[in-house]
Amino acid sequence: MRGFGAIILAVMFCALSGAAHADKRIALVIGNSIYRNVPSLPNPSNDAGSMAELFRSAGFSRVDLRRDLTVAELRRAISDFAELAGDADVAVVYFAGHGIEIDGVNYIIPVDARLARDFDIEDETVSVDRVLKSIEPAQKLRLVILDACRDNPFLKTMKRSMASRSVGRGLAKVEPAASDTLIAFAARAGSVALDGDAKNSPFTSALLHNLATPGLDLRIAFGKVRDEVLKATGRAQEPFVYGSLGGSVITLVDAPKTLPPPPPPPVDEIVWNAVKDAGHAAVFDEFVSKFPLSRHLKEAEARRDDLRKQAAATAAPPPPPASEIVWNAIRGSRTAATFEEYLGKFPDGTHRDEARARLDQLKEDELRQDEARQKQLAALAPAPPPRDAAAAGGAIDLKLKVLDEAAEAALKPKATFRECDKCPEMVVVPPGSFMMGSPDNEAHREAVEGPQHRVSFEHRFAAGRFAVTFEEWDACVADGGCNGYRPWDNGWGRGRRPVVSVSWQDAKNYVAWLSLRTGRAYRLPSEAEREYLARAGTTTPYWWGAAVTRRNANYDERSAKDRPANAVSSQKTMPVDSFQPNPWGFFQVSGNVWEWVEDCSNDSYAGASTDGAARQSGNCERRGLRGGSWISEAALLRSAARYAVQADGRVGNVGFRVARDVRE
Repeated sequence: MRGFGAIILAVMFCALSGAAHADKRIALVIGNSIYRNVPSLPNPSNDAGSMAELFRSAGFSRVDLRRDLTVAELRRAISDFAELAGDADVAVVYFAGHGIEIDGVNYIIPVDARLARDFDIEDETVSVDRVLKSIEPAQKLRLVILDACRDNPFLKTMKRSMASRSVGRGLAKVEPAASDTLIAFAARAGSVALDGDAKNSPFTSALLHNLATPGLDLRIAFGKVRDEVLKATGRAQEPFVYGSLGGSVITLVDAPKTLPPPPPPPVDEIVWNAVKDAGHAAVFDEFVSKFPLSRHLKEAEARRDDLRKQAAATAAPPPPPASEIVWNAIRGSRTAATFEEYLGKFPDGTHRDEARARLDQLKEDELRQDEARQKQLAALAPAPPPRDAAAAGGAIDLKLKVLDEAAEAALKPKATFRECDKCPEMVVVPPGSFMMGSPDNEAHREAVEGPQHRVSFEHRFAAGRFAVTFEEWDACVADGGCNGYRPWDNGWGRGRRPVVSVSWQDAKNYVAWLSLRTGRAYRLPSEAEREYLARAGTTTPYWWGAAVTRRNANYDERSAKDRPANAVSSQKTMPVDSFQPNPWGFFQVSGNVWEWVEDCSNDSYAGASTDGAARQSGNCERRGLRGGSWISEAALLRSAARYAVQADGRVGNVGFRVARDVRE
């Protein structure tokens, strides 16, 4: 038999996702390579060493690494571990080596086994049931990982005591007896797993890449393990999972804490940045008198003195008032305190009436926002969830319609699907290639859009037909996801308008909730995927041609230098199904809201990959945006236009759409 690989995951937990990983976590790691009566195996010793290091890096309290155990040593190691598990919160057993299934029972094989007859199986091996019993005392999480994915030479020489006795190919299917239990095999029940030619087996290699990802739920981690093994083996091996868990997030390593955004700069810093290059000494006289405690005081005095010397030699035109320069620097601010400071410094300034009106407006806006937040908080006390919805893992019944493998494989390019009533509608994107970025002669081109390079997609993927709406976001909150955050709609309405005022991390929280509820790995699109679906096979600056009008998209027509005499701006978002879709069926890929992508910020495409994967290097405190918005000028709506902002920012013109891979 070309061996078997299994993960048997048994979970007994009490609000595990909310607990810090200060629990007692222990692991027993066994690798049997040097078998005495059959040829040795190269990988198990390497696999065991790598997995032991993974558990240590994950902060386990105790990790026992054992290699090449006899039947007596194997039984003793399991018995000793059972005693340690008595007061443990999390207990994990990992085994790599030979294994076998007889009459529907699975066994792991020590290095001194002979197995001349099938009757010897209980004397010379250890059953998986015994391993499971050893970790039963653990309080919150019990996990057994079996990677015995090697050619099994015992089957060639073993004598059968009865002709009817079954000796299987692979492992027998195991259904968990208790609730909150997952059982996942490295290959489907009754099938075999591949050994591989690398240092680690394909299955263990995938575990090492995914199992200890910070903040990643174990169920999604095992889904990523499945996808990686399928790709590595040319779809010859597919891990499979049986059983189910509740709705709590379960991780081996907690997600990193996010830092709060830095405070805004003081008013004197804003003013200094506005006037520091001024050519009139009086400007710096005003700065010195208004801001005597500024850290730029000496620079201002030095600049003033230099300009006075220059003025003595050459006559200079009279400078503009300092209040005018300061007003031009702060007029777009959304902070009431900035205008209060201006009025205090320049009570007789020419813009005092505008400043007072702006101050009153901002205070009124803050009052309305506070009232809206209070109403939203009052609405956040949901009724108790229906019994059947709670059993499905969430607070509401989403009416899930998750695609099975056959239905997913049958999807054609540009086909649409939706996996629950409140889930985003998805469009299948065809494989292909395109030139990413803009050519040197494209009007309004920016340096960050180059160098232009070819990107190829070998496989299909799916992306949201629309940007995620308030209706879809509010379903996440009602279901207990998205950290309960309900962004303000700016008084424009919710429903089918795109959700705004969400940070990059907020968007990641939404796709994590969607993945957990559907069992499919939803994510943010990469920057290359976003430009590919926006172009939809076109090569012009916009998917519809070389120019844009208000009939094509929602943007600020007034911001262009060559704007028409009757230029207008909606000054708010529009419903996501406004305007015509592009040739592949995607709505509003240009304008309405900027959309987050997965990539870190980079100033050019130098060093970018050609397979469309997201770039995880560069300035990862800033993340990419694509598409332009309702307050953008027309040039920013071009398919190649790029932008990036702080990942923790929440503003009223930024939203997102989702993506996921499609099985073939």
